Amino acid sequence: ITMKIIGHHKQLAYFETLQKNNTLHHAYLFVGLEHVGKTTLAKQIIANIFEVPLEKLAIHPDFLELERVDEDGKLKRDITVEHIQAVLSKASRSPIAGKYNIVLIPDAEKMNAYAANSLLKTLEEPATPTLFFLLTNNEEKILETIKSRVQTLAIAPIPQAQLLLELKEYFSQNTNIEEIAATSRGLSGLALEWLQNP
Repeated sequence: ITMKIIGHHKQLAYFETLQKNNTLHHAYLFVGLEHVGKTTLAKQIIANIFEVPLEKLAIHPDFLELERVDEDGKLKRDITVEHIQAVLSKASRSPIAGKYNIVLIPDAEKMNAYAANSLLKTLEEPATPTLFFLLTNNEEKILETIKSRVQTLAIAPIPQAQLLLELKEYFSQNTNIEEIAATSRGLSGLALEWLQNP
Protein backbone atom coordinates (compact mmCIF):
# COMPACT_ATOMS: atom_id res chain seq x y z
CA ILE A 1 0.00 0.00 0.00
CA THR A 2 1.24 3.50 -0.74
CA MET A 3 0.75 5.21 2.58
CA LYS A 4 0.61 8.82 3.54
CA ILE A 5 2.76 9.53 6.53
CA ILE A 6 1.03 8.74 9.84
CA GLY A 7 0.89 11.74 12.20
CA HIS A 8 3.52 14.52 12.42
CA HIS A 9 1.43 16.90 10.26
CA LYS A 10 2.67 19.99 12.13
CA GLN A 11 6.27 19.25 11.17
CA LEU A 12 5.32 18.61 7.54
CA ALA A 13 3.44 21.91 7.40
CA TYR A 14 6.35 23.73 9.09
CA PHE A 15 8.82 22.51 6.46
CA GLU A 16 6.40 23.36 3.65
CA THR A 17 6.33 26.94 4.92
CA LEU A 18 10.12 27.09 5.24
CA GLN A 19 10.52 25.82 1.70
CA LYS A 20 7.94 28.24 0.31
CA ASN A 21 9.65 31.18 2.05
CA ASN A 22 13.10 29.93 1.09
CA THR A 23 14.16 29.88 4.75
CA LEU A 24 15.33 26.28 5.18
CA HIS A 25 18.15 26.01 7.72
CA HIS A 26 21.17 24.00 6.55
CA ALA A 27 20.96 21.40 9.33
CA TYR A 28 18.27 19.80 11.49
CA LEU A 29 18.36 17.32 14.35
CA PHE A 30 15.20 15.24 14.87
CA VAL A 31 15.00 13.91 18.42
CA GLY A 32 12.44 11.30 19.40
CA LEU A 33 11.92 7.80 20.77
CA GLU A 34 12.79 4.78 18.68
CA HIS A 35 9.88 3.87 16.31
CA VAL A 36 8.27 7.32 16.67
CA GLY A 37 8.55 7.77 12.89
CA LYS A 38 11.59 10.09 12.61
CA THR A 39 13.07 8.37 9.55
CA THR A 40 9.83 8.26 7.58
CA LEU A 41 9.08 11.86 8.52
CA ALA A 42 12.55 13.05 7.48
CA LYS A 43 12.35 11.13 4.19
CA GLN A 44 8.90 12.58 3.46
CA ILE A 45 10.18 16.12 4.15
CA ILE A 46 13.21 15.52 1.92
CA ALA A 47 11.01 14.08 -0.85
CA ASN A 48 8.80 17.19 -0.58
CA ILE A 49 11.85 19.46 -0.87
CA PHE A 50 12.95 17.57 -3.99
CA GLU A 51 9.32 17.51 -5.22
CA VAL A 52 9.39 13.76 -5.83
CA PRO A 53 7.15 11.00 -4.44
CA LEU A 54 8.52 9.29 -1.32
CA GLU A 55 8.84 5.99 -3.24
CA LYS A 56 11.30 7.64 -5.66
CA LEU A 57 13.48 9.31 -3.01
CA ALA A 58 16.03 6.49 -2.78
CA ILE A 59 17.02 6.93 -6.44
CA HIS A 60 17.19 10.74 -6.39
CA PRO A 61 20.77 11.73 -7.36
CA ASP A 62 21.04 14.48 -4.71
CA PHE A 63 19.78 12.34 -1.80
CA LEU A 64 22.58 10.83 0.29
CA GLU A 65 21.79 8.52 3.19
CA LEU A 66 24.66 7.57 5.45
CA GLU A 67 25.10 3.79 5.49
CA ARG A 68 26.61 2.47 8.72
CA VAL A 69 28.19 -0.58 7.08
CA ASP A 70 31.73 -1.71 6.38
CA GLU A 71 33.16 -3.01 3.08
CA ASP A 72 31.52 -6.45 3.36
CA GLY A 73 28.11 -4.93 4.11
CA LYS A 74 28.08 -5.67 7.86
CA LEU A 75 26.37 -3.12 10.09
CA LYS A 76 28.93 -1.34 12.26
CA ARG A 77 28.36 -0.43 15.91
CA ASP A 78 29.67 3.13 15.41
CA ILE A 79 29.45 5.68 12.66
CA THR A 80 33.12 6.13 11.81
CA VAL A 81 35.01 8.99 10.21
CA GLU A 82 35.15 6.86 7.01
CA HIS A 83 31.33 6.70 6.90
CA ILE A 84 31.08 10.47 7.35
CA GLN A 85 33.77 11.22 4.78
CA ALA A 86 32.19 8.88 2.23
CA VAL A 87 28.87 10.72 2.45
CA LEU A 88 30.51 14.18 2.63
CA SER A 89 32.64 13.58 -0.45
CA LYS A 90 29.45 12.85 -2.41
CA ALA A 91 27.82 15.93 -0.90
CA SER A 92 30.73 18.13 -1.97
CA ARG A 93 29.80 17.92 -5.67
CA SER A 94 27.21 20.32 -7.05
CA PRO A 95 23.59 19.15 -6.89
CA ILE A 96 22.57 17.37 -10.11
CA ALA A 97 18.80 17.70 -10.18
CA GLY A 98 17.83 20.46 -7.77
CA LYS A 99 19.06 23.25 -5.54
CA TYR A 100 20.53 21.11 -2.78
CA ASN A 101 22.28 17.92 -1.85
CA ILE A 102 20.46 16.47 1.15
CA VAL A 103 22.26 14.20 3.60
CA LEU A 104 20.33 11.96 6.00
CA ILE A 105 22.21 10.59 9.02
CA PRO A 106 20.11 8.06 10.99
CA ASP A 107 21.29 7.05 14.50
CA ALA A 108 23.46 10.16 14.71
CA GLU A 109 24.25 9.36 18.35
CA LYS A 110 26.42 6.49 17.05
CA MET A 111 29.02 8.88 15.58
CA ASN A 112 32.33 8.40 17.33
CA ALA A 113 34.37 11.51 18.26
CA TYR A 114 36.36 11.57 15.00
CA ALA A 115 33.20 11.20 12.90
CA ALA A 116 31.40 13.94 14.84
CA ASN A 117 34.33 16.35 14.45
CA SER A 118 34.57 15.61 10.74
CA LEU A 119 30.86 16.40 10.33
CA LEU A 120 31.23 19.53 12.47
CA LYS A 121 33.74 21.05 10.04
CA THR A 122 31.25 20.68 7.18
CA LEU A 123 28.34 22.00 9.27
CA GLU A 124 30.44 25.09 10.00
CA GLU A 125 31.34 25.69 6.35
CA PRO A 126 29.32 23.62 3.89
CA ALA A 127 31.17 23.51 0.54
CA THR A 128 28.00 23.20 -1.55
CA PRO A 129 24.33 23.95 -0.95
CA THR A 130 23.72 20.96 1.32
CA LEU A 131 20.99 20.29 3.87
CA PHE A 132 21.60 17.86 6.72
CA PHE A 133 19.00 15.83 8.62
CA LEU A 134 20.39 14.08 11.69
CA LEU A 135 18.15 11.65 13.57
CA THR A 136 18.64 10.47 17.13
CA ASN A 137 16.79 8.85 20.01
CA ASN A 138 19.54 9.92 22.43
CA GLU A 139 20.17 13.65 22.30
CA GLU A 140 22.67 13.53 25.21
CA LYS A 141 25.15 11.67 23.01
CA ILE A 142 25.26 14.40 20.35
CA LEU A 143 28.21 16.81 20.71
CA GLU A 144 27.20 20.22 22.08
CA THR A 145 29.16 21.86 19.24
CA ILE A 146 27.04 19.98 16.70
CA LYS A 147 23.84 20.88 18.56
CA SER A 148 24.79 24.55 18.38
CA ARG A 149 24.98 24.31 14.55
CA VAL A 150 21.65 22.56 13.96
CA GLN A 151 18.01 23.31 14.61
CA THR A 152 16.60 20.69 16.96
CA LEU A 153 13.04 19.44 16.54
CA ALA A 154 11.39 17.15 19.08
CA ILE A 155 9.31 14.45 17.37
CA ALA A 156 6.67 13.43 19.91
CA PRO A 157 4.57 10.26 19.97
CA ILE A 158 1.23 10.63 18.17
CA PRO A 159 -1.87 11.04 20.38
CA GLN A 160 -3.62 7.66 20.56
CA ALA A 161 -6.97 8.83 19.12
CA GLN A 162 -5.24 10.40 16.12
CA LEU A 163 -3.04 7.34 15.58
CA LEU A 164 -6.09 5.06 15.63
CA LEU A 165 -7.97 7.29 13.19
CA GLU A 166 -5.10 7.39 10.69
CA LEU A 167 -4.26 3.69 10.96
CA LYS A 168 -7.91 2.84 10.27
CA GLU A 169 -7.54 4.51 6.85
CA TYR A 170 -5.12 1.77 5.78
CA PHE A 171 -5.90 -1.20 7.99
CA SER A 172 -9.67 -1.03 8.44
CA GLN A 173 -9.89 -4.86 8.07
CA ASN A 174 -7.58 -5.47 11.03
CA THR A 175 -9.49 -6.57 14.11
CA ASN A 176 -6.64 -5.79 16.52
CA ILE A 177 -6.25 -2.21 15.38
CA GLU A 178 -7.53 -0.56 18.59
CA GLU A 179 -5.36 -2.78 20.77
CA ILE A 180 -2.33 -2.06 18.58
CA ALA A 181 -2.94 1.71 18.63
CA ALA A 182 -3.14 1.57 22.44
CA THR A 183 -0.18 -0.77 22.97
CA SER A 184 2.18 1.11 20.63
CA ARG A 185 2.08 4.18 22.93
CA GLY A 186 1.89 6.64 20.01
CA LEU A 187 4.92 5.14 18.22
CA SER A 188 3.66 4.89 14.65
CA GLY A 189 6.66 2.85 13.49
CA LEU A 190 5.89 0.16 16.06
CA ALA A 191 2.18 0.14 15.23
CA LEU A 192 2.91 -0.21 11.51
CA GLU A 193 5.38 -3.02 12.11
CA TRP A 194 2.81 -4.95 14.12
CA LEU A 195 0.05 -4.32 11.59
CA GLN A 196 2.18 -5.31 8.59
CA ASN A 197 3.84 -8.36 10.20
CA PRO A 198 1.22 -9.82 12.52
